[in-house]
Order: sequence, then C-alpha cells, then structure tokens
Amino acid sequence: MALDRARTARGALAGALAAGVWAAQQPLDKRVFASDYDDVELLGKAVTRGSAWLPVGIALHVSNGAAFGAVYANVAPVVPLPAWARGPLAALVESAGMWPLAGFAERVHPARDELPPLAGNPRAFAQATWRHLLFGVVLGELERRLNPPAARVLITGAGGFAGGHLAEACLAAGDEVVALSRSAEERTPAGAHAIALDLAGRDATRAAVRDAAPTVVFHLAARASVAESWERPDEALSANVATTLSLLEAVRVEAPSARVVVVGSGEEYGPPDRLPVAEDAALRPQNPYAVSKAAADLLAGMYADAHGLAVVRTRSFNHAGPGQSPAYVVASLTRQVAAGLRAGASPVPVVSGNPDAMRDFTDVRDVVRAYRLLAERAAPDAYNVCSGRTASVRDLLESLRAVAGVEIEHVVDPALVRAHEVMEIRGSHERLTAATGWEPEIPRERTLADTVAWWTAALDSAQAPE
Repeated sequence: MALDRARTARGALAGALAAGVWAAQQPLDKRVFASDYDDVELLGKAVTRGSAWLPVGIALHVSNGAAFGAVYANVAPVVPLPAWARGPLAALVESAGMWPLAGFAERVHPARDELPPLAGNPRAFAQATWRHLLFGVVLGELERRLNPPAARVLITGAGGFAGGHLAEACLAAGDEVVALSRSAEERTPAGAHAIALDLAGRDATRAAVRDAAPTVVFHLAARASVAESWERPDEALSANVATTLSLLEAVRVEAPSARVVVVGSGEEYGPPDRLPVAEDAALRPQNPYAVSKAAADLLAGMYADAHGLAVVRTRSFNHAGPGQSPAYVVASLTRQVAAGLRAGASPVPVVSGNPDAMRDFTDVRDVVRAYRLLAERAAPDAYNVCSGRTASVRDLLESLRAVAGVEIEHVVDPALVRAHEVMEIRGSHERLTAATGWEPEIPRERTLADTVAWWTAALDSAQAPE
C-alpha cells in the first residue's frame, strides 16, 4: 500500500485533536467512574518527576494520538466496515490489546507509588474503555472530514474534447474515474478505467452503471456537430436523446443516490431576445442538434422532478482549448496559426467564416471546473456555463497576433459564412456563480497561447486531429 503523505498528515492531525479531547475530558470521567487514573500523568511521570510532568505528558499523549491517527488514515479505507464504525473499532482494539500491559506498567513505572492501581481495577478498565471509545469516535469523524473518500466518477463521452479534460481534472483530484466512450479507439486519460459502450444499449448501460457504483455521473456523450445534425437529423436525435434516456434510467435503477450532471448547450436557446441570456429564457432551438439537446435537457429535468434524482443540467456556451477539433472556430484559427509558424510563413494565412459574429467563449478547463463544482454544490436546476464575455473572429485574430508574435493575413471564405447568422450570443453565469462560487479564471490570451502550443506539438508528432 503506497503511503499518501498528505493523507497521513491529515490523519495525524485528526489523531492529535482526538487525543486532546481525551485529555481535556479526563477530569469529568474521573468523577463519573470514581477513578483517579490519568493517562497524561502516567506518561509524563514516566519521563520526569518534576513539575514538568504535565506538559511532557500532554505532549506525549498528543504525539501518541497523532501516530495512531497517521496509521489509521492509511488503513481505514480498506477496512470492510461502515465508515462510522472504523474509528471506534480501531480504538477499542487498541484498548483491548494495551490493557493487559497495565500490570507490567505498575511494576516498572518510576512513579508507581503515586499512581492508582490499574490491574484488576474494573473502574479503571471501564474508564480506559470509555476513553478509547471517545477517542475513536472523534478520530473517525475528524479523519473522514479531513480525508473525504474519493468520489467514484462515471463520465460518458470521456474520449471527447471536454470529456477528456474533465476526466483529467477528476483524476488530478483523486477521484476514481470510469470513462465511457463509443469505441475502444477513443483516447482516455491514463489512470481512468476505460470502457467502450454504446449508451443506446439499455442493458449494457445498466450493467456499466451497476458495476461502477458511481457517486457522481457526468453525461457529456453527444453528437455535437450542428452541420452534421442537418445532414443526419435522425442520428442526432437518436444519439443525444435516446442515450440520455438510457443513462438516466440506468442511474434511477442502479445508482439513485448519485449526483448527475447532464451537459447541454447554449444552442438550446436559439436567437436571443435579450442579452445576456439567462436560464429563464425560452428554449427555441433552431437546428436538429439544438432540438436534441433541448429534449435531453427537458428529459433530465423530468427525471429530477418525477424520480427525485439529483440531476443538474448545464447549458454550456462555446468552449475552447487544447485538444479541440478544428471543426470549431478557435481550434481552426489556432491550428492555422500553428501550421503557418511551423512552415515559416510570414504573414500567416488564416481563413474563416463571418469575422464579426460575436460568441461567448470559455476555456475548457474553466468549463470542467464548473461541472465539478455543480456536481458538488448545486441543487437540481439548469445552469449556464459561460464567460459572460464575447469575442469575434477579428478579436481572436488580434489576440493571436499578440500571443504568437506573427502577422496574420486574414481571408473570409463566403462558403464558411452561415446564412442568417445570429450576430451576438452571450450568456449569464449569475446562477452558476451564486450556487457554486465559480467564475471564469483563464483569460482568452492564455487559451489561445496554450492551444497554439498544443497544435504545434500535435502537428510535429503527426497526430493532429482532423
């Protein structure tokens, strides 16, 4: 068993505090049990007979508690007992093992003439048992609070852009991660237990949820391309609605106490009547993808209301960062800049669609931090995940010129300009911030710089996504 130093230190702190409680209540239990047995005195006078015995005894007593707590913190997680029972049981086992030494201590202790009899003293035995029980209860509760158990996290779509970043964030936090992806060929972070699964298969999905026994479920699996949803609307609806239903039903049956985050899209709102868009705005989806996400959102809300599941729905606006497909605007621009730099071009040619449409961009690392906070703190409801700030392609290119240190030759391709483009979409994250304290932290310049660096490495390794 590998030693976790931070966990061990927190266990030692819990043990020291529990020992302090033990020592502080001794005057009371002496009266209750009518016994003058004092552990601090026993320890202190074993070292010194002078007036220093009290601070020395307290220091030794607290140190013993810290040592016990350090060991307990590493052993307790593997003990097959309810968490509340582990501390008391560990302390009582120690009491039962140590009490037979009382007679030996009486014979060899340097201050034995000043100590009450212990061996054969039922009152002292009951007193020692009570003290160990109290110590164990306090230790167990404090250690559980200081070292909360790792969350068992199930992530669908873990092989995707945001799903991969979310899996990495969960692993970094010490969570146990089960990563579900459509195929075994999709990459998942090292350390996650990867499973290839078609979520539309209800029996297989139920089995996966049952085996994972998750405390938290993040549902990110989706067909997320608006363009593809126009070409194959039936697949978009089937993939995004049927899979959500399959997962929610599996959670209802197999893990009803799990907290669930169903990730949706700001596309659900459609053209905004006013800015910024808040969660009480009407859902008016304008493409098959948006319709499918709105339906999944309503379905998730129904499962929260009808079945009492702890389901949080997000309406996530544009997000960007390292690892995103170049089908999305920030990834496309940064890929072109990285390719131009790699080729030594000056100026670097960059092609885009509408350069003036304003969109609300958030760094994907801020986005997945929001998802984790929602799972931890938020009540069932819908929450926008957005920055509340907009940028156009022109704004992005200006920032790219600065962070990459290059001149850019920008060309607008009419074929990439959408008909009836909504010129500005901006969300409000007030509800998310009120519920979790989340605020976007990563500035646009860092997102762009990190993404250019990621594309440069990907192009150099010939593993760049298409």
